[in-house]
Parts: sequence; structure tokens; C-alpha cells
Amino acid sequence: MNYITINGELVTPKTEAMAYEQTNHRMDTLEQNIQNDFAGVRQEITETVNSIGNEMEVLSDRINSDISSVEGRIDNIIAHNNDTEGNSELVDIRTGVDGTVYASAGAAVREQINDINDNLDDYFNFPNNIINFRTAQFADRANAGIILNVLTKNSFTISIGTTPPIVAVNKFCGFVLNDIISGHNYTVDFSFADGSTFPESLPYYISVVTNTDLSGETLGRSDNVQTGKFTFTAVSSSAALRFVLNDNNSQTVTCKIYESYDDSLTPGFINDIESLINVETDKLISWKNKTWLAYGDSITAISNGNSLTAGWAKYVNNEMQFRNFYGRGVGGQTYVWNNTTFQVNPQTGEYVDRGTENDNCLGCFCSWQRISAMIPDSIKNDIDLIWLMGGTNDISNIEETTGQSVIEYTKPVFIENQGTDTAWANAAEYNGGDYDVTTFSGAVASTIMKLQYRCPNALIIVSTPMPRWYTDTFHPTTTQQTEKFQNGEHNGVTTTDTADVEIKVARYMSVPYYDTTAMSGVNGFNWDRYMTGVHPYPVNGQKMLARTIIGALKGFVPIIN
Repeated sequence: MNYITINGELVTPKTEAMAYEQTNHRMDTLEQNIQNDFAGVRQEITETVNSIGNEMEVLSDRINSDISSVEGRIDNIIAHNNDTEGNSELVDIRTGVDGTVYASAGAAVREQINDINDNLDDYFNFPNNIINFRTAQFADRANAGIILNVLTKNSFTISIGTTPPIVAVNKFCGFVLNDIISGHNYTVDFSFADGSTFPESLPYYISVVTNTDLSGETLGRSDNVQTGKFTFTAVSSSAALRFVLNDNNSQTVTCKIYESYDDSLTPGFINDIESLINVETDKLISWKNKTWLAYGDSITAISNGNSLTAGWAKYVNNEMQFRNFYGRGVGGQTYVWNNTTFQVNPQTGEYVDRGTENDNCLGCFCSWQRISAMIPDSIKNDIDLIWLMGGTNDISNIEETTGQSVIEYTKPVFIENQGTDTAWANAAEYNGGDYDVTTFSGAVASTIMKLQYRCPNALIIVSTPMPRWYTDTFHPTTTQQTEKFQNGEHNGVTTTDTADVEIKVARYMSVPYYDTTAMSGVNGFNWDRYMTGVHPYPVNGQKMLARTIIGALKGFVPIIN
């Protein structure tokens, strides 16, 4: 046997062959492993590259779409820039939300709004979808072939007994309802012309049945009533209205059918709209559910009492939606202090009478006795507004009020320990003094001050008086001035003069005022239409005064508590 030496060792040829085979096998295994590993890596690389490619393609499409949209808008702006005199923003309006370019901005707005309206129409199912009625033959054997005539598109009549079409006793008739929609609700609204009552021994009914030959399932029915409604739900595109009637005094039936509105479909929407309307209405009518009091002379007395429906005030109450009203007028009274009296109801504060033995209260505006009596404790804290209107009688009594005090404004003077109004001096609210109530300016200021103490929650608005003019039908008792169409009274004093003083006092006292004298719309040329003497007694006059006050109140806001 031959031996060879390999790496210093003696080996036989057989050993050498085995070693060679083992080496080849190891190399084959290694090669296969390398190939497998490379294939796996290549697959992962391929999948990753493909994924990146897909994402880039999607991104590219999106970018291209955005670029196309932007380019379209830019092209549209550039192309039409001169057509709109440089208003590129206006041109941009032509491009709709979906990228559609319209011929003009107006077309873009109108067509897109129409789309919205169409969608709303599809969503909301409101009533008045009128059925197209068609006539049908009577099903009564004795009258077969007679046609029931439909008088109008959405209503018809049936005469029973004496005139064609004649319906025999205890027989029935009917006609076909076409063009109804399966699943929709419909209302049958009917009445008998003469309103007579059918006897129980002769029952009748009106019904809707499924089949046009007046047979089949009853979808809706009403029995033995002279007028009424019933509803039915359509199960196909047609049905029949069936009458089972009786010959009784030639009855005439009038009937109308219309698609019902199912308010269960959109109750939230309807409630939201109603709430929104109510909220906006409340904002517009800031005096809604408030309480007010009118304090003044005989013009105020037209609405005396505690009623919302008295005199001119009822028009104000209706418009402004007040909750309560108190009329507190005393005829013939002035702002300026005087000793005349009247009778007041001590429990309610309402005026009763004047010039009688039952008089129990001083009547001038600034009297604390009058203010506290006519505004009793039971209501004083509930009043939100006092409309203080007077001055008419201060003009008439100008000689008694030191003449020029009405014509010329003098700054109100607060006098400590002023004792003219003894009731005020003894009141719990007394603040140590009073204004000079023997002057017009002082008396107006005193009235404002005392009303504020009596009604701390009320906004006081000083209103100048209704005007007074000389006309053919109204002249003062004095002979000093008798010319026609003169705005004035004794010694040339006018209501405008009085109004100017009242406004200045209101401004001095920092309270709101309104010039009713100027805003009334009444003068000597329409006097007889609105006035009787110095009073707006005619209905037209009451409405004119109310209109003035309404206009004023819409410009004032209540005190925010």
C-alpha cells in the first residue's frame, strides 16, 4: 500500500478521497446558504423598493392634482384680470369648491346655492304636496256609469239625494287616488255643508282603501262626524277614497286631501328655529315681561288703573309685551308745589276721584304723599320703568308759579332742611333736604329724586308733555292770546319752552329723557284729528301718543339687575 505525507501526517489514498469529498460537500452547502441568503435579501430589497415606488406614485398624483387645481385658479385669475379691472379676488370666486370654473362670480354663487337648496328640499318633507285627482265611476249598482266630477285640483264636493250625481240610501261611492307615494302619510279633510247631524240609526263613514275598485284593506277611516280629518299611509302608488253615506237632507260633502307633514322627522330643527326666533325677538323687545308705571296728569289718567288694556297704554303694552302696567295720573296737577288734593285707594294706589270730601292725598307731582300712596309697598320694588310725563298744567298755572320759572331754566337748588314737603321730611328715605319745589326746575328735580328713592329698580324716563295749540276748536280761557294756529299759552309760553326746561333738568339729574312734544307729530293743523282740548281722547290721538312712547322705549334698555 502506498502512503503519502500530508501536513506531516501519513495518509492512505482512501483517507485522502474522503477528505476531498467532505470538503466539496462543505463548499456546496456554503454556496447554497449564500444563494438562499442573497435571494431573501433581494426579495426584501425588491419589496421595499416597490413600496416606496407606490407611495411616491400616490404622492405624485396628489401633488399633481393640487398643482393642477392651483394652476387652474391662477390661470383663471390671470386670464380674467383685466375683465374685472384688477380685482383678482373677485375672479377667484368663479372657482367652485369642487374646482369647477364658472362663467362669472354670480353664476358660481347662484349655482352652488341652488345645489344647497336642492339638498334641503330633498331632506325636508313639508306639506302642501297636492295629489293629482282623477275621477272614478260610482260603485253603486243602481247608478253605475255616473262619473264623479272633481271640481278643483285639491278639493271636490258630493251632493247627496236630489241632484246628480245621486247616491242612493245606504249605498257607497268613491274615486281613485293616483300619484300618491308608497310610505308617505296623507290627510283627508272633510266637512258637510249644512252641518246637520246624522241620526245614529243611519250611520255613515268615509274611508281610504287599498284597491281602486273600492275594495281591499282599510288604510284610514272616520265615522259619523260632520267635519274632521283622518290620516292614512299609502302602500302603493294608488288607493281609493270610499264614501258610505245616507240620503239625509241632500247633504253636500266638501273634501280635500294633501300630504301630511310628519313633524317627528325634524323636531330638533323646528324647535331650534323657534327658539332662535324667540331669542332674537326678545333681543329686539328689551322690555318684554317687564313692569312699568306712567306717572303724570290727566293725559296719563286716560290709562289709569292696573290694567294692560286701558287707554293709550294698551297699544304700548301690546307692542312692547309688558307684563304689568300701572297708570298713575291725576288731572289738573302740576310739577310745582300746590295744596290741591285727590282721593287714592290706599291698598292698590289707584286714583279714585278728586275735589270731594273723600280726598286724602296731595296731588302735585313732587309730593311724597302722592308718590308713596300711588306706588304702594306691594309694587314699588317690582317696577322696571317709570314714564314721567307732565308740564301741561304748569303752563296753564304760570301766574301761580312765578311766571318766568317755566320759561327760563334755572339750575335746581338742593336745600338742606327744606320743609315744604313735610311728608318727605318725615319719611324713612329722607336725605336731609329737598329741591325748591316752588320753582318749575326744582319741582321736576324733586320729583325725579323721590321717585328714585321710592323705586330703586326702575329706570326713570322724563317725557316732555304733549303739545298744545290754538285752533278753532280750542282756545284758552284767557283773552291774552286768541289767534289761530299758535303754539302756546299764557304770556306766549309754549310747550316747547316747557319741554326745553324739563330736558335740561333731566340732563342735570343724569336721567334719560324723551321729547314727546317734538316727536308726537301733532300740531295745530291736525289738532282736531288727534286732540280734544289738550287731551288725546280720540282713538287716533291715543294711538299717536302710544306710537311716540313705543318709538322712545325702543331706544332705551332696562336696568340690568
